[in-house]
Amino acid sequence: MVRNPPWKRDEVILALDLYFQVNPSHTSDKHPEIIKLSKFLSKLPIHPESQKQTNFRSPDSIYMKLCNFLPFDPSYSGKGLSAGSRLDKLIWDTYCNRIDELHNVAERIRNSTFYADEIRMDPYIEAGEEKPFFEGKTILVLHKLQERNAAVINRKKQAALRSIGALSCEACDFDYHKYYGQIGRGIIECHHNVPVSQIKIEHSVLLNDLSLICSNCHGVIHFIRPWLMVEELREVLIRREKVSNTYPVNRSMRLM
Repeated sequence: MVRNPPWKRDEVILALDLYFQVNPSHTSDKHPEIIKLSKFLSKLPIHPESQKQTNFRSPDSIYMKLCNFLPFDPSYSGKGLSAGSRLDKLIWDTYCNRIDELHNVAERIRNSTFYADEIRMDPYIEAGEEKPFFEGKTILVLHKLQERNAAVINRKKQAALRSIGALSCEACDFDYHKYYGQIGRGIIECHHNVPVSQIKIEHSVLLNDLSLICSNCHGVIHFIRPWLMVEELREVLIRREKVSNTYPVNRSMRLM
């Protein structure tokens, strides 16, 4: 039998957000909010259409997903369903005491329909050996769109050139131009400092929202949960230099 694709992080986050609004022990798959989420998930562009069966994320499957959270809830005295996944437990443990943040992330996902084409086309792969973007593909793509805002990035680079005369990493001081010569001129990445749960869809990207960092530092920041601020990563590197001189900030090409 052909089955629907497994639930993604984006979907589980939306389901948990609904769980805290609609108690599954006192309702059914006929609840209007459950039906509403079912319709939204059917349009969320994170699964190939070819993988979706006719009952993809039906109201009944949404209701069952909500029931999967019941065994994790200390306020619930029954058993709930026993088919909860490791992802269900992970999302529960992450957000059960951070309801406001959960709701903000869920709201970001719900507002992502404005960027459906970009999300559908993004080559996001949840490889087993790579730590995926915790909030899922939807917010990852929105975050990347903000970090790739060419106009703002260019202004940020120009401001750095006027200020210090170089495009060096704000965390480790690595300078592509110094290390690679002319072929490295102008190369630097931008990191959006504002946590994804705090960014509204209409948020305008300001220069102070961005940090210029090398790809290695950018990868480290995106890998760690919760994210380090760029200044925090810089302090980590400075402390390591003092202790072992393994990753000296002023000779950070060793990080590359």
